[in-house]
Amino acid sequence: MRITSKKVISFFCVFCLFSLILCTGGGLLTSSAEVEWEREYFKTQTDYYAGDSTKAISVEDSTFEDWKTKDLVRIDSGENPENWQLTSDLKGVVYSYSFAWNETYLFYYIKIDMEMVCLNNNCPRLYLDVSPGGLNKFTGFVEFNYDSLSSKMIITRATYGTIKNNDYTNSIKYRSAEIDGCTHIEAAIPWSKMGEAISIETLEHITYNMYISKKGSALLLFPQDTSVWTQNNQPWLKSTHYLNLHLCKGVPVCQPATPTPLTLSEIPSESFIEVNSALGKVYSGTAGTDPDWQESNGTILTEGSFGSTGSINGYNMEGFTQTDIEDEGCISKIVDLGENVSGLYKFGVGTAQIATEGIVFPGEVKVYASVNGFHYQYLGSTEALGHESSGESVIKETRREVLTLTEGVEARYIKYKIIPPEESYSLIAVSELTAIHNVTENGDQETNPVLSLGAKVNKEMKGLRFGARFTRDKLKQVERIGMLVYPTAKLGDNTLDMNYYHANAYSETNEAGVVYVKAVAISKSDFVKGYSFEDYEAFTYFISLLDIPDDQLSTNITAVPVIEYVDGSVYYGTPLVRNYNEVLALTDAIEE
Repeated sequence: MRITSKKVISFFCVFCLFSLILCTGGGLLTSSAEVEWEREYFKTQTDYYAGDSTKAISVEDSTFEDWKTKDLVRIDSGENPENWQLTSDLKGVVYSYSFAWNETYLFYYIKIDMEMVCLNNNCPRLYLDVSPGGLNKFTGFVEFNYDSLSSKMIITRATYGTIKNNDYTNSIKYRSAEIDGCTHIEAAIPWSKMGEAISIETLEHITYNMYISKKGSALLLFPQDTSVWTQNNQPWLKSTHYLNLHLCKGVPVCQPATPTPLTLSEIPSESFIEVNSALGKVYSGTAGTDPDWQESNGTILTEGSFGSTGSINGYNMEGFTQTDIEDEGCISKIVDLGENVSGLYKFGVGTAQIATEGIVFPGEVKVYASVNGFHYQYLGSTEALGHESSGESVIKETRREVLTLTEGVEARYIKYKIIPPEESYSLIAVSELTAIHNVTENGDQETNPVLSLGAKVNKEMKGLRFGARFTRDKLKQVERIGMLVYPTAKLGDNTLDMNYYHANAYSETNEAGVVYVKAVAISKSDFVKGYSFEDYEAFTYFISLLDIPDDQLSTNITAVPVIEYVDGSVYYGTPLVRNYNEVLALTDAIEE
């Protein structure tokens, strides 16, 4: 590969497509001293009051009518993660249960919001400790299992203590059924078989616990304080942490949860690269319902493009109607970054407006972050930046909602709550979600063969030149060198990679795409007549954009130097974001 000595490459055709300038600046700043949570969190209800003794409940009839007058405790594991052993697969476990009693039986009822076949083996399981006064002695458990032959839940084991031959399965009356996709089980468990000399008159309460697990999951999910767990995973070893079943009337108290605030860190401000951690990541939340604004590929909001005034449609953005408002009057989107990322400080949402068609900008955007997907800490509200407008008879507009923090936070899940405006609307359009953190650039030329140098202008030809320094790695063979160049206002200032370029290359049908400039010019001071590419140990190279229109002289342009090796490895320099007027004023020049 030979480096051309041609100094000027014109890309007027690309940049005449720009419409308006991307404004820069910080969003609303938040203080690390103020920690605010999305809502008030509570632990699972730890006390159940069964009331006075009741008449016997039939567990052999054809309905579960006896339980309709009872107070049911509803447990949603996703809402109460503090009370469970593990939190990696909780959102799918929701159930309701109740207790009643008389002098002969303890009556138990549970409704699980999933089909029987979806439950794991030996599930659900009820742990009991009927020691009088709560003396912390594990009595045993009653274990249910799905029987595929009868399509019913059956009792596979009921023991007191930990001795398996102390089984009283045949003494328990029970019934199960599947109704509207939910599993129902009720049972009458005799006091006399629990291995204790029980006096109902003096029994104050029973400690209990439950195990619910989905099929294919090895998780043991107990609604209790996680400190109960020992090395052997035997909850009865610390039964003081069990839930309490009171054989009297009373009012349960839900304990407030105290989530752990997000870890803070300083934001690198020198020799850094901005990285969009949300690029290409999966997200969930409110889905568009308008047929013309359906999400087409599952990555519209994280594929890297904020869109343009010419791309306000369902192929490039997601659209939300008033019927999509599901999260406390908001449109909600949650991006899963895949792992905890530290130093996150800049969050963006791309929006659009065609007022005459009822497509309007949101009234406000709030940003939240979480490390576990349950507790969301409020980070702040965004500021509207980067407004663009085009059209005459029909005005089309785009802008970014940006929140910039003074300190970085560590999180895995980023939630964007998009609040509709007060005025009436037909649709709210969203183009992109971003979560930025800075990565300190490695200036070591032995590990990074390309170094961004800066830019300068050519006043006679209204040109803007970007420069970079290449240093040879003798152990690697170069495939090509060049720069990725793109309109900042169209694609954002995130670090691009070659996969993104190949998916979003500039073309006649993708006017806001990336240009990969492979025909670069070597600096005059480095050029040696007769040298082939392999003869150079290092050199400065650049590309130039000429004939920039007068109305685009303040338009930001991003250039990313890149080196591709034959072995497939790729190295990038720092993204350079410059515009002609800015460079002219600052005289940010490179060596000729």
